[in-house]
Amino acid sequence: GDVLFQYDDMQGGLDVEIYSSDNTKDFLAHKPPLGAATLLITEDGAVPGTASNPEADLALIYLERIYRYFDETFDWQSYDGEDSQVTVYVDYSDTRSNAFWNNYFKEMFFMDGFMKLDIFAHEFMHAITAQRAGLIYVSQSGALNEAFSDIFAEFVEGNGNWAFGEELTQPESAYTGPLRRMKDPETEGDPWHYRSRYKGARDNAGVHTNSNIINHSVYLLVNGTQDFTGGKRTDYDYTATGKDGSQYEVVIEGGIGEDKAEQIYFDAMNYMTPTDDFAHARAAIVLACESLAIQSLYDITTRDCGKVINSLAAVGIGDGDRDLDTIVDDEDNCEMDYNPLQEDENNDGVGDVCAPASPSNPFNLSPIRAVYSPNTDWTTYSVTHTPHDGMVWSWAATVAASPCGAQPGNHGITDDAYDPPSVVQDFTWQHDDCPMPIYHPDARVVLTLGTELGSYTCEYFGAASGTGDACTFAPEPEEYLSEESRELLRQLLE
Repeated sequence: GDVLFQYDDMQGGLDVEIYSSDNTKDFLAHKPPLGAATLLITEDGAVPGTASNPEADLALIYLERIYRYFDETFDWQSYDGEDSQVTVYVDYSDTRSNAFWNNYFKEMFFMDGFMKLDIFAHEFMHAITAQRAGLIYVSQSGALNEAFSDIFAEFVEGNGNWAFGEELTQPESAYTGPLRRMKDPETEGDPWHYRSRYKGARDNAGVHTNSNIINHSVYLLVNGTQDFTGGKRTDYDYTATGKDGSQYEVVIEGGIGEDKAEQIYFDAMNYMTPTDDFAHARAAIVLACESLAIQSLYDITTRDCGKVINSLAAVGIGDGDRDLDTIVDDEDNCEMDYNPLQEDENNDGVGDVCAPASPSNPFNLSPIRAVYSPNTDWTTYSVTHTPHDGMVWSWAATVAASPCGAQPGNHGITDDAYDPPSVVQDFTWQHDDCPMPIYHPDARVVLTLGTELGSYTCEYFGAASGTGDACTFAPEPEEYLSEESRELLRQLLE
């Protein structure tokens, strides 16, 4: 048949002892002098005179593959980075059907039916997490501990199915897999969003349940949201809150892939502490990404870090970053345009990249930005500008070209005008002329802003979400202006 795996002694790398616990448990299951376990395999191969043990043979194959993965991907040897000996026990017996890492003895134990590649990688990652982050195994820190093991088990396995324990069967073990699904946690009864997290006391306050929130976030980071957004999956509602307080759909186009994600999450443990909750973990993960981007390592970019932020925001952990510049929306002086330096020459609170002041744009008016919400079939059109006290403003919004045969007009657009208006001005169009939930790309929306000094005209045409062309300003003829208004207009147009 096909060669599935070829083993060599790694020329001094892997140091391993694999024992059979001979269907015992507790201290008796350990190697002498504490217990009576039988040594079956070392890095040199089978111990002479011992019977063949299929699970021990698999343990050696899986361990060598896992060792190579961490060595070649992260330059991390063994479970502690110091190339220490790995001790594994098979044929462990307990009333609980399980596999586990014992951090006190620094040993791994496998009961019958649990010798699977992803389960071995999961337990091995528990050992690494204990060394690098020391995440306490309770509540959110414990859920993070579990999540890191699930995530890296997926990276080691590399089959792209985003399921854990899928090869478990009965009666070989007490379970039929998968145990968890990272793409669709709800199919196994687990939460995918922070608002649905388990809040009880069982299972060390939900370490195997709430881990799925982080798992799903990493799935989105690697693969993107395209399987769930645009009306395809209404049960997964990825939303974040914009600077103006409105909700918008988080979209991660294409994801960043496993190669980048694994580096970010492994490096994140450098910034984590044993009691970290999800919020602190988010800060560590983002910091790790930004550090790698600054160093230009692994082709990781600032925009990738924006996707990291959004992958966590999509599951309810932290704010979003619409323009992928690593500045969350609430703190971004131009949340829809990529501007990591946050430059603002005139100190008006609106970033230069968003609305640069110029004679043709005296009020720093941005182009229209549209955000389409497929689940409710409405679009919000926004502009930002610099308000001036004492001026009279008037806004109007119309659908200049409407789909579905409707005549041009207001068509359900509602405006939110102020005197003076706020820095962010929103107009919402409910697409009530056409069947839901379809965006209509042939719609053209026109917004106008009038003041006693002149008027702006802004147009948006095309894609569901994006930025329109620059607005045009037409000053009022000076003969129609008061002396005070003429002077103000001259100052603004200089």
